[in-house]
Amino acid sequence: MSERPGRSSVDQARIKKLEHENKELRIANEILKKASAQFAWAGRPPARQTVASIAKHRWICGDGAIQ
Repeated sequence: MSERPGRSSVDQARIKKLEHENKELRIANEILKKASAQFAWAGRPPARQTVASIAKHRWICGDGAIQ
């Protein structure tokens, strides 16, 4: 039995899923970089600014509680 050249549909689906996860992780990493830069300065940002940032990026982590 000979196999067809190229990737199988299972491999293609897995690669697509991994690429999607990779994209989400890159976005989350950028947010974390920005947040760490924001909190690196001596003062704490106003609560209003913190709440606005969380609301802006809530779509990444969902509506669950922040832990």
